[in-house]
Amino acid sequence: MKKHILFFVIAFSLISKIGVCDVIPSNSHYVQKCVKITNLEDYPEVSLIGFMLPSPTGSDNYLITSTKCLTRGYYFDYFNVFAVKKEYLIGKNIQKLDFTKDPNALPSNISIEPSGGYFDNSNPISSIEQYYKIIGFSETSVILLKWKEVNKFNNGKPDSTSTYTYNGELSKLYQTIPTNINSNLYYSSIEIYPNPAQKNLHLKLTSKYLGNIPVEITTITGKKLKSININKTGTVIDQDIRIENLATGTYIVYVRIGNKTESKKVIIK
Repeated sequence: MKKHILFFVIAFSLISKIGVCDVIPSNSHYVQKCVKITNLEDYPEVSLIGFMLPSPTGSDNYLITSTKCLTRGYYFDYFNVFAVKKEYLIGKNIQKLDFTKDPNALPSNISIEPSGGYFDNSNPISSIEQYYKIIGFSETSVILLKWKEVNKFNNGKPDSTSTYTYNGELSKLYQTIPTNINSNLYYSSIEIYPNPAQKNLHLKLTSKYLGNIPVEITTITGKKLKSININKTGTVIDQDIRIENLATGTYIVYVRIGNKTESKKVIIK
């Protein structure tokens, strides 16, 4: 009986390893690939996100920089580049955002494959370098152009460099990102009641902003007495704030929404 169990364990282990390993084609070699987007500094208000699906942990998104090669996880079927305004990411965890459904995120106009692969040995290419840049923005996309590609070879052949130009009409593109992020994002309706209050204050906040909402209670002279952080995941939040430890008097409640801070005067009796 023990021999049968041992045989089953060994067989299952071998089958599992075969299931997760790459099948390397015969008479082939692996070609390393590096893809970069090179002009991000020209758009300081924009963040580019490398977005992947699916993942055992949900996603494996990352901020793209102009100096690092794009990456794509081994188990991910979907990869795309999305553009958002930097201010939109304040207080957010990009691992928990689905940019495919986010109206504030613009997908790239072209598909980019950042990973290398296996080439037949009859092809002497040994590595590929691809360089992209942002050309502008349409209403629905961030427009990327592959402006240079460098191929290197393993047979002594000199490097091959190709350059490309944009064939579309630049006059039809925006040079700033035209997303739903505007002043309306930080427009808010704040209610704090009852006022005067005794043991609790109730904060009701209505805003399009999603993310961390810091709330502080200070004296009239500015001394901070209490602070909390609220994770806002919907348009409206209702939050009770306990104040039974504060003495009778007049206080200021500060509510920070993104890069905007609003204040309300309250009385505790």
